[in-house]
Amino acid sequence: MRLTLVGLVIALSTLGGAAMAEDAIPAETSQCLGAYGALADQAQAMSAWSAALGRSNLTKIDWAGRRTKLLKTVDADEDLAEGEEGFFESVSAPYLIGYKMRLAADRINGTAADTSAILDLSIRCDQANHFSPSFAIP
Repeated sequence: MRLTLVGLVIALSTLGGAAMAEDAIPAETSQCLGAYGALADQAQAMSAWSAALGRSNLTKIDWAGRRTKLLKTVDADEDLAEGEEGFFESVSAPYLIGYKMRLAADRINGTAADTSAILDLSIRCDQANHFSPSFAIP
């Protein structure tokens, strides 16, 4: 049986503070690029931080590869990229930085709301962009 994201929030929130409910982050291209980049950077630390995340496939997914593949896809599409090479890379940079900070803050504060929201976003981005496997805890 796979642990749901609600279960993940409960499991991770036992590390410290209570997880806070948050509206789902929209699975738009810029947010997906930011999430994939943040997960590429933070997956090892997140896995070491939480036993539940350590059991997951978090470190087995090529997050950087997904980000690169998505960037190539949108930059090749003139309508999405608004005719400017690298448009989505520059637009996604604030999300990348913000998500990395939110993941680190959860580890520092012992909470899991932002971690759960970003992992949920990654699953929805995977579905939207036909990437597999998605994040899961066995």
